[in-house]
Amino acid sequence: MPNVVFRYSVFGLVALSAVIALCSWLVRTRRVSPFGALGKTLRAISDPVMRPVERRLVRMGGNPANAGGWLIVVTAVLGIVLLSLVGWLVSTFELALAAAQRGPRGTASLIVEIVYKIIIFALGATAWAVAGQGFFAAVFAVLAAINVLGMWAFGQW
Repeated sequence: MPNVVFRYSVFGLVALSAVIALCSWLVRTRRVSPFGALGKTLRAISDPVMRPVERRLVRMGGNPANAGGWLIVVTAVLGIVLLSLVGWLVSTFELALAAAQRGPRGTASLIVEIVYKIIIFALGATAWAVAGQGFFAAVFAVLAAINVLGMWAFGQW
């Protein structure tokens, strides 16, 4: 059930970012007069969201006219990451609950599985760090830390 709520929420946020990008585009390309009532309303709606995106894009050497597209893409990617994280948390909780119901043998198998995941994530983080990709190494390290926190939270030490 939580996955469905998050899916619709992410879809709504992506759709909202598309509407904001469309409002900004309509005023910027003068399809709607920026000095009329509609243009002022569209600018009032889109500018608080688009200005920071445009500033960030200019600082990175991009064209501020592309800010609407970047807003949509970044919102969609972050939504996918959020959905993946929520799915992972739900499945981890269900796995821990099932292991606890199976007794000591289930708990032991869960500990082995989590230690295996931590080792794989640590190897992945080391490989990315050796390759000079600090961001990906940090992502693998965070995933390993989440597994450790999961073991601690469910009392699987």
